[in-house]
Amino acid sequence: MRDLARQKINWLALFIPLAFAVYYVPAWQNELLVFWFSVLGLIVTSAWIGTATEQLAGRIGATWGGMMNAGFGNLPELIFGLIAIRSGLGPLAKAAWTGAIVSNILVVNGAAMVHLSAGAGQGVAFSAPSPN
Repeated sequence: MRDLARQKINWLALFIPLAFAVYYVPAWQNELLVFWFSVLGLIVTSAWIGTATEQLAGRIGATWGGMMNAGFGNLPELIFGLIAIRSGLGPLAKAAWTGAIVSNILVVNGAAMVHLSAGAGQGVAFSAPSPN
């Protein structure tokens, strides 16, 4: 909990209630402001989720902590997709989820290739020509 209170990014939490106020107060309604305030609010929210999963991983172990990070890493896509479906934008939700799945596959595939090329726990050595 102390780590969460020490984060310098916490000032962005001010944009969460501001986004709601700009959306719901009729005199303040501005779609562009709602969008940017929501983006800034999501940044601090994702930082909080990352800190919480790191702290929980320290207590429950690296394996389950990694599983939680993998699961919560896709939370923004899930939220975005659910909001898009609720608004009648099914194709947009499909595109967002397809992009998230493809990017996750590429990341896992790349990590597996690096791990396999490392051999039996030896590490990967990249050699670059010397600048002459």
